[in-house]
Amino acid sequence: MRHIFEDFGPICRISGDEFVVLLYDISEQDFNELMKKTNAAILNNDRIASVGYAYGGSSKASELIKHAEKEMYTAKNRFYSETGMARREITN
Repeated sequence: MRHIFEDFGPICRISGDEFVVLLYDISEQDFNELMKKTNAAILNNDRIASVGYAYGGSSKASELIKHAEKEMYTAKNRFYSETGMARREITN
């Protein structure tokens, strides 16, 4: 993530393995290019992560995060469906 985003905005950990990157003053075209780079990096590294993203200058941050999170879970479900891998089970 640092290699792609460090020059554009802060990378914030919001949960154990969930991160949000805040991008300020970026065009939608540049944003889409960053997302292409991100998706390529994930695919080139054995799909090590699922990603969701949202763009919107006038939207509330909480709405953008909810949208991105929904996309992330869609990507995660697609990964399990396509690979046949079992979901990671949490044990106590």
